[in-house]
Amino acid sequence: DLYKQQGDKTGLKRAQEMQNLWSGKEVSTPDKDFRDAANAFNQGNYKDALKGWENLLKKDPNNAAVNYNMAITYAKLGNKESAGQYFEKTLQLNPNMAEAHDGYSRILLEQGKTQEALQHIDKSLQINPQNPNAYMTRGVIYLQNNDPSNAITDLSKAISYDNENPVLYYYLGLAQGMNNNPSAAFENMQKVKVLAKDNPELAAAAQQYIDSAKQ
Repeated sequence: DLYKQQGDKTGLKRAQEMQNLWSGKEVSTPDKDFRDAANAFNQGNYKDALKGWENLLKKDPNNAAVNYNMAITYAKLGNKESAGQYFEKTLQLNPNMAEAHDGYSRILLEQGKTQEALQHIDKSLQINPQNPNAYMTRGVIYLQNNDPSNAITDLSKAISYDNENPVLYYYLGLAQGMNNNPSAAFENMQKVKVLAKDNPELAAAAQQYIDSAKQ
């Protein structure tokens, strides 16, 4: 329970509301600023969400959850520098927030800071060893570093916790192809096509891989 960890006394003691925010579900907390910001975020209105989080931080600047929300909103807006600053602030307030370590690792990767990113991924997995996003991020790092064996291990682990995510199967297929297992790669690319009905670009990439493998 995030708010119990923080000892938050502000009335935002609703871990389920945070879970709804992260999963894109509508948030119904009685706190109007929080509700409006969360629902704006889930509707893709990130600038409006930012204003809501800023109002909340004026009331409680040391609320780790709201600082985290600032970080992910800035990340959505493409402002990596501000996102990184708020991830750092979040982790100062709550070093055991796995989601913040995971999110910060992605910012660090985009900044080319691979070793720092790996440290935060490892910390995220120490806190929550069932975090598929962290396994995926680390698996992609292995893949980019031409280490398909470790990539397969991490991506397979991610799939064991999130078996309907087509992105995981796509990266796993790439790793298997790199690891000289074309039949397994082909099978996973077929899964991508089935699961990626709402992601035509990913489905097309999987089909392109299949077509190129047949040549």
